[in-house]
Amino acid sequence: MVYEICTYNVKKNRQDEFEVLARELREYYRACEGIREAVYIRQAQAALEGTVTYVLYLVCSDGAVVPDILDTVHKKYERRFSRCITGNPCAIIGEAVC
Repeated sequence: MVYEICTYNVKKNRQDEFEVLARELREYYRACEGIREAVYIRQAQAALEGTVTYVLYLVCSDGAVVPDILDTVHKKYERRFSRCITGNPCAIIGEAVC
């Protein structure tokens, strides 16, 4: 399996808007072939001042083309993302080691 972890620093005044987007995207990811699980997590501790950190956690089957899916989603929803987040999302793609 392949794991994808992507972090977003969301403006505090845009949390509700981002969470609506996250729910929509979670359902989109789950409908994609090769995606076993998609979860958005809100960080409980304080992030950068004025932001809240959200994490996207995807579990994919071997051979799933995860970077293409994320690039497509980030381009398709670029305006909504740009209203809600500061900076660029940070992504890590990897495989389980144990």
